[in-house]
Amino acid sequence: MKKYFYPAMILMMFLLACESSHLPDGVLTRKKMVPILVDIHLSEAIFNQRFSIAMLKDSLPEDLYLSVCRKYKMDRTVLEKSLHYYGKHTAEFIPIYDQVLNVLSEMDRLGQRIDQAARQFEVVRTTRSNMLQRPLDRIEGLGGGALPDSPEES
Repeated sequence: MKKYFYPAMILMMFLLACESSHLPDGVLTRKKMVPILVDIHLSEAIFNQRFSIAMLKDSLPEDLYLSVCRKYKMDRTVLEKSLHYYGKHTAEFIPIYDQVLNVLSEMDRLGQRIDQAARQFEVVRTTRSNMLQRPLDRIEGLGGGALPDSPEES
């Protein structure tokens, strides 16, 4: 049952439609909803990767969901009430979700840039290592082995 609660909440936001211009008590503002929804999506991504990171706990979705609530120091009911409200007021929810998608897209672009920088670093590191190794290989080839430890051995 817990597995289906969070996707059902998100689906409910899209299916219900009414309009209102003011927020009732206990409903998060648009500005507060954006980072919370971003973190919920990131938590869901972690949950979807659980097999590749060896997390097989049944309570993982619940733990991740509650960790978002703890991060923002809010009660679970506040988040649920907010999701319910915005689910009924999709005209107010759409701009929020557009911002969420923009943040997630920017995170993805940043991740791609970091991956590209890491690949470029590896190319430079390998090239430098090879450049330093060549003279050492030539020295070994000329002398036929290791250098003596002290002048008396020569």
